Amino acid sequence: MNKISAVVITYNEAKNIERCLNSLLPIADEVVVLDSFSTDQTEAICKKLNVAFYQRKFDGYGTQKSAAVALAKHDFILSLDADECLDDELIHEIANAKLSNLKNLYKLNRITWLVSDWVQHSGWYPDRKIRLWHRDHAEWTKSDLHEVVSPINKSESIETMDGHILHYSFMSHEDHLSQIENFSNIAAKQYYNQGKKPNFIDLWIKPMYKFLNIYILKAGFLDGRIGWLIAVRSAKGVRRKYEILNQLWKQAL
Repeated sequence: MNKISAVVITYNEAKNIERCLNSLLPIADEVVVLDSFSTDQTEAICKKLNVAFYQRKFDGYGTQKSAAVALAKHDFILSLDADECLDDELIHEIANAKLSNLKNLYKLNRITWLVSDWVQHSGWYPDRKIRLWHRDHAEWTKSDLHEVVSPINKSESIETMDGHILHYSFMSHEDHLSQIENFSNIAAKQYYNQGKKPNFIDLWIKPMYKFLNIYILKAGFLDGRIGWLIAVRSAKGVRRKYEILNQLWKQAL
């Protein structure tokens, strides 16, 4: 039977981590948590559940997740964020796959909760990501933002499962707005370091396109008020990213 190491990175995730770990413990042969020196009860909760707990200074999402994988004992890696968990169907599917012969790469469905409901459209679903893989066949990209698990052999086949990763990302509107601001700052700093300067298209056309793409082309209107909010906030996030970038260049003068 194949053995799986589940890996999770954390920072002040006391409100989420127990739910995440409890979904992994039934099917993982090892659970590794790599923490960025949390100041809440994250460490205590992890130790209560007897998972392997390590700490490392955070230096980017992709880098931190790669470091967590390096701590794992087994070749098959199952990676979740602390605000995610496996639903019962996916737990059952992974358990059955372990009994036969795990393939090298699996894309898993992810569905995201926003305040009061699961988002079914708006470009947020279906959201399929490689989250279960053999360590010799894929690796995390080292991006500070929007890191993904990338196959080493781009032509290798990728299997799918029917269950879902449940992403409890935004329990309030404030959570959503805070993430947009955080991601806008990270993206702006990346662009600044690359020498990119904002222009009219960046500040005006790209936000409008973002709104239309999410609300019309990706059927955000079918999500009702939530779809409208996602489209509007995403457009504002694009605008905000380039505003921050513009500020960075002005400060450099």
